[in-house]
Amino acid sequence: MTLTVAAFLHYQGYFKLTYLMDNRGPLTAVAMIWGNIVSICVYCAAYLFKDVNRPSGNSFYDFFMGIYLNPRIFNLDLKMWAEIRVSWILLFLLTLSAGLK
Repeated sequence: MTLTVAAFLHYQGYFKLTYLMDNRGPLTAVAMIWGNIVSICVYCAAYLFKDVNRPSGNSFYDFFMGIYLNPRIFNLDLKMWAEIRVSWILLFLLTLSAGLK
């Protein structure tokens, strides 16, 4: 489905896939900044909602290893969304863009 929509948008001229390769620096910078913001929010939410799971006592370690097991916004699992959905689709589209370039 992703490939079909991407091909349709590219060939109709609505969104050229080569744009991703031309702007990979800013796109990856924004993706990293956004990922850090989401990580900080999830870490703070664990303490805010008192859903901390096995903290080690070392905040630095707890932040990177995770203390909130299943952070959710309604039915959206944030860990699944952040680790699989966005990153793999972005990688696929960047690879496709590099191939077209």
